[in-house]
Amino acid sequence: MLGTRFLQYVGKDGAYYRRMLDATREQWPRMHEKTATKLRSLQTRLGSFFAGDVRDYLDTEVPADAPVVMFPPFYASDYQAQFAPIDAAFDWPEPSFDELTEDGKERIIEQVQDRPNWVLGLHIERPELRDKLAGVVQTANRGLPIYVYAAAAGIRTTSPAAAWRRKAASRTAVGGRSSTCLRSPTRSSGRTRSAGPRGNRCPIRRSPPGTRRRCGRGGRT
Repeated sequence: MLGTRFLQYVGKDGAYYRRMLDATREQWPRMHEKTATKLRSLQTRLGSFFAGDVRDYLDTEVPADAPVVMFPPFYASDYQAQFAPIDAAFDWPEPSFDELTEDGKERIIEQVQDRPNWVLGLHIERPELRDKLAGVVQTANRGLPIYVYAAAAGIRTTSPAAAWRRKAASRTAVGGRSSTCLRSPTRSSGRTRSAGPRGNRCPIRRSPPGTRRRCGRGGRT
């Protein structure tokens, strides 16, 4: 696990890579102990591990009625590139598997849907699976959207913009209006005041005793 963080710097020339490797050496005992402690405390354990082609795994190892959740690689040699530094540093019984082609991706999608319960994350929208679309996930404004399909679909969109809209919608409207403030409000004599956009002041509103009012982006009330 630690190798996924620092082996990418090994064998590269440059001040940045040297600093990262030097820092890793200096902090290694602490990093190792912290990671080992975290792993020892995990309650969830793998029931089994299949070292081989995922298509063979679905055909020969996964029961026909077992649920399947899969986030397959998007591009050929994607995982090989990600773990190349690990493979260069460690000897292990590497499994054999075929190159993932477009036909191979289609085969995986068919194998997953052949189960009664399944979830499949893809980087492209599949029109033929529109009725199975469970949601769209985007972790960054410019990030690649992930289309999540499932046997039991209920559409939900998760993205930075959608999260902000949900947060804004949850704000308490005051007098039929809601205000967005840039700084935490101050309270004095039952009044709430805060700085609005571009330095403007939000209107002072009197609150009944004992009530709480939210103003702005997580501002205190």
